Amino acid sequence: MYFDSSCPSSLPSSPLLLLPMHSATNGFPYWSDLLNRGPRTSAGPTFLRSMRRVSGHLLPTSSLAYPFPITTGLRTLTTRITPSSSCTHVSGFLGSPSSPTIWQGRSFPSRVATVLSSLPSSLLPSCAHLPTSPASRDSSMFFGGLSSSMLSGIGGRERDEEELSLLKNAGVYVFGSFFVQGLSFVTLPIFSVLMSTSDFGLFASYTFWISFSNAVIGLQVGSSINNAYLDYGKDGIYRYASSTSPAAILSFVVALFAVIAFGEPLSRLFELPVCALAAGVVQSLFTYYFTVHIAMLRMDDRPFSYLALSVANAAIGTFGAIGLILLDVFSAPYIARVFSSVVAAAATGGVSLVFIYLRGRNLFDRKATVYALKISVPLILHALAGILLVRINQVIILKVVGADAAGIYAYASNFGQIISTLFLACNAAFVPWLYKALDAGMDARSVNLTIRFYINLFSIGTAAFILLLPTAIGLLSDPSYRESSYIAPIIAMGFLVNFYYTIPVNYEFYLKKTGCIALGTISACVVNLAFCAVLTPVFRGEGAAVSTLLAYCVLFVMHDVIVARVFKERRYEGPRQFAAPFGLAVAALVLTYIFMDADVVRAVLVCVLLVLFGIGLRRSARVFGGDGEKEASS
Repeated sequence: MYFDSSCPSSLPSSPLLLLPMHSATNGFPYWSDLLNRGPRTSAGPTFLRSMRRVSGHLLPTSSLAYPFPITTGLRTLTTRITPSSSCTHVSGFLGSPSSPTIWQGRSFPSRVATVLSSLPSSLLPSCAHLPTSPASRDSSMFFGGLSSSMLSGIGGRERDEEELSLLKNAGVYVFGSFFVQGLSFVTLPIFSVLMSTSDFGLFASYTFWISFSNAVIGLQVGSSINNAYLDYGKDGIYRYASSTSPAAILSFVVALFAVIAFGEPLSRLFELPVCALAAGVVQSLFTYYFTVHIAMLRMDDRPFSYLALSVANAAIGTFGAIGLILLDVFSAPYIARVFSSVVAAAATGGVSLVFIYLRGRNLFDRKATVYALKISVPLILHALAGILLVRINQVIILKVVGADAAGIYAYASNFGQIISTLFLACNAAFVPWLYKALDAGMDARSVNLTIRFYINLFSIGTAAFILLLPTAIGLLSDPSYRESSYIAPIIAMGFLVNFYYTIPVNYEFYLKKTGCIALGTISACVVNLAFCAVLTPVFRGEGAAVSTLLAYCVLFVMHDVIVARVFKERRYEGPRQFAAPFGLAVAALVLTYIFMDADVVRAVLVCVLLVLFGIGLRRSARVFGGDGEKEASS
């Protein structure tokens, strides 16, 4: 039985593509095995899940023939899949049943080709010849003349390109982030000469204020871009971005009035003049447009445009600050850095603002705004708690120990946050890939394989970085900042655990369950405050760094439990997948303190880790290059 009685008459009387369903012993299970007990090979889940995702329906075992639409652009392909005891027949037509559209050669739907090419070539026979009946000839043109090798070539190349694009985009994001962070890193010795430790502490207080302002202005609408890209599409995302911008403008006006009304108490809290607080609010508005723009560039797989904006923002802020300090334009060096930061945000954010409104051409859309606020509003608490988690330590040190100690902690944070910059760069490439993989129905095994290498390589790199930190700080810093050598490794370790936390939390973002994200962050913030209040007066900066590390551990465990137990969406192996990489990083941290003054010993250990890192890169290249089955089993 090829088609049931409801099959349109315009379909050919014989199948256009025959996909044998071999017995389970031959490597491919029966259709009922796929639906009821799950696949036994990598081909089964890829094919079935992809078809389920494309169709938007769950294929029931009770139906002998099940129609579903595949939308590709403005045209729709209607396909029938007929399961039987021994074989599956696939046929289709384009357009309407009464007037099918011919689709040949390069116009072959690439998404369908990708689905079909996921089957082993041995299971994909040559397509049937064109029917001789004139009535059925047109509708058979969909698969007519396409051999299995052609199908495999069309889909296989696309699949390989998608896998390689993840590595390519990650490389561009990492390079760009290292360039931006490297600019800050290279100029640290310059700023350590131009600015006192007290100036560093006050500028750190300004960055804390900016983080707080960024969390409120825009109502975190930018965090909904990843989901909106999937729901509104590539063409609709710009209209979405422009139509939700009034939320940012309204929150900006409210925040500016709040600074004017409560300027004096805020000034005493942050130890900053009111004009600096107001400038921070203006900077946050432009930062909102900049953030939304680069989020769209990430989802649109445009890493070089992302890179250009990020580099421009960093260069203007850094070199502008150095120039203003050297020219002695302002009374205090930290004020010069504040001013240059505002100018950099206005320049890049202004470009983003113009770009968004020119492409979107829509000032307000109620439906889009409601969609955005449902996702973003819970994230305001998440962002505020995250700021307290990262920045409150500097304020506590400033109040309890003094401005000099706060400046040393802020200086150490600049080194430790290189890890944060790196994982945010990797995440910029990983999140679009993960969203699109989940949206396309990629099987859990393939997703887990990518995550495994992602975790291992990042952990090895962080361990090597921790071992190098004391040497780097000693070479690049003024002797007055020497104490930061004991703080920065712990901060870097904390950001590694923060990287681990992004693995489960990305699933929560994909599922739009942002309320649970805020709950986890608030809990970790409470833990950090409790430990920081106890440890900082005794151990100064080291105590504050340890409290943040412990809080990040709580954050990771909470979100892992939420994804695994509450949403049941964990596509990775769980805590045991992190145990060995985390143990390696802990060992590197301990050895760093044991051999703090033995640069040669730590250099040898770094060389060993770099060899492991190279082996990991080679292995990951083999996996993404097509040897994934062999590597995954090893």
